[in-house]
Amino acid sequence: MTNTETYLERIDSSKNMARYYRLSVAKTLFGEWAMVREWGRIGRGGQSREHWCSSEADAMNLQTSKHAERVRRGYLASQDQRQSAGTIAPTDEEVISRSQTHRRRSKSQ
Repeated sequence: MTNTETYLERIDSSKNMARYYRLSVAKTLFGEWAMVREWGRIGRGGQSREHWCSSEADAMNLQTSKHAERVRRGYLASQDQRQSAGTIAPTDEEVISRSQTHRRRSKSQ
């Protein structure tokens, strides 16, 4: 599978809020997988954090759960990402549903 990236925004002009949140999964130079989070104010440098995973599936699951967490907090996929993705990209509701299903499966095991 190729590298994946999700870009979310939360904009509320009444609160002077313009935030972004980027999630990506990539293979490291050491053959492991990393889920990278980057966040901050739109138009400014932000912070980032890497989460190292032993497999691509673990990294993708972490990306899905972080995406759902951000959507619950009011972030939405940027307009450009929704247009370029066409019907391939899941909606925010689908991501939340998958995350909740994954959480239920993890608890039952």
